[in-house]
Amino acid sequence: MMMFGDASPTKLLGLLTGSPTAVEVLGTRHLASGDRDHAPDAIDLIREPRFRREVFLGNTAGERLGYAASWWASTDHDRHLADRSRPIGASLASKRTEVFREVIAVYRGSSTDLAAAFGVPEEQRATASFLARHYLFWHRGEPLALILEVFSPRLEAWMGPATAPVDS
Repeated sequence: MMMFGDASPTKLLGLLTGSPTAVEVLGTRHLASGDRDHAPDAIDLIREPRFRREVFLGNTAGERLGYAASWWASTDHDRHLADRSRPIGASLASKRTEVFREVIAVYRGSSTDLAAAFGVPEEQRATASFLARHYLFWHRGEPLALILEVFSPRLEAWMGPATAPVDS
């Protein structure tokens, strides 16, 4: 339900873990004209010039629980996320900005780099899998931001296994 829901992931992570969600900003950058930045195809709906923000989402205990990248029209980013260290949902809520989340795709995949960043033991990194999704935020009938989120396998401690055992 978390993957298809319309609630803020930072709010859900806080509710699941019982700890406020913290944002660790990895980087921000303005994209050159025409730079698709290896983003999902929906990047074409975000007008140029574009801005990308990458973060790890965690809790106050220092656990990394998710990775997120977001792509914005630069003017929209500056208007809606003046404080880049705050979660997107908190920034939008503080200004009473209403958005519609259109989930475009949900994935299961792997990445040894993300496994290492999430603290997966080295011997399990090659087989670690992650749930991910990307979606568009719409505001007043216009695309506001494209967001990609990847969730840590640590969430299974609160939610149960990502794959259920098959009964024989």
